[in-house]
Amino acid sequence: MKKISYLFLTIMFLLMANGLKAQYCTPNFTLGCDMGNMVTQFQLGSINQAITCSGSPAYYQDYTGASTDLAEGGYYTLSVQTGNVGIWVKVWIDYDDNGIFNSPGEVLTTMYCDNPGVTYTSSFTVPVTGYYGSHRLRFMASHNAMPTDPCIDPGYGNAADFSANIIAAVTPPTVVTNAAKAITSTSATMDGTVTANNSPTNVEFHYGLTPALGNVMIGNFNVVAGNTPTDINADLTGLSPNTTYYYEIVGFGPGGYIGGGTQSFTTNAVAPTVTTVAATEIAGTSAQMNGTVNPNNSSVHIYFDYGLTDSYG
Repeated sequence: MKKISYLFLTIMFLLMANGLKAQYCTPNFTLGCDMGNMVTQFQLGSINQAITCSGSPAYYQDYTGASTDLAEGGYYTLSVQTGNVGIWVKVWIDYDDNGIFNSPGEVLTTMYCDNPGVTYTSSFTVPVTGYYGSHRLRFMASHNAMPTDPCIDPGYGNAADFSANIIAAVTPPTVVTNAAKAITSTSATMDGTVTANNSPTNVEFHYGLTPALGNVMIGNFNVVAGNTPTDINADLTGLSPNTTYYYEIVGFGPGGYIGGGTQSFTTNAVAPTVTTVAATEIAGTSAQMNGTVNPNNSSVHIYFDYGLTDSYG
């Protein structure tokens, strides 16, 4: 009898646990999402969902049948479009399945979207939690302020749930920044090598006038795959002569965000540009000689040759 009772209690506990896992808080937008106060398009990985101003209860929609894989430690970019100005968006994943998205690390990203119909993007790294399998992913949009709680009523806005399938970390890409090539006074070719290690990897160059870089350029490949090294290059033009530039190739995707290390190059120096212009303030015993000099980013010494003939002297 005791064994039967224990078995019954165990079954009841499992049923209750599964039931509790399915009981998610549901936001209720009392003012709704009319006039475009909402997210109208949500994209992350294989999820690409157009959203209308509807849903029950009030302006919440359940798209948990739409799922995408996210690898622990992976670096991903999500994008949204909104239907009005001044829309705040927050995105969560309920890694521990407690139904309220309040555990550390469950906020994926926040965004502020101020132009309807414009695609806004935000990147994030999936934390290492050990919670593998399918979990609920929720966005909440509000026209009032950044949502603080995925279970409350923010007034104007909308929300939707999707599924995120967390998988184990994959092998990071191998990324190496190589020395620049074809350097001239106004151009150079940035070079690098990326091995995707069988995980599709986005690739771009970051460059600038300081090691902080700050500019982004796509090379001859913007995504690499497979398990063989791929040479990536990008041409910079319109550079200043005799100037040092810094650059780094970066690979990112399911394998994480990997930089190849910063390199630098200095463009070739060119001769200064010098122009002699007409003398001024001419008097009986004096005159002012004039000219212009562009040193073209090099240090130059400047002086006048003069004399009674064109041999100067």
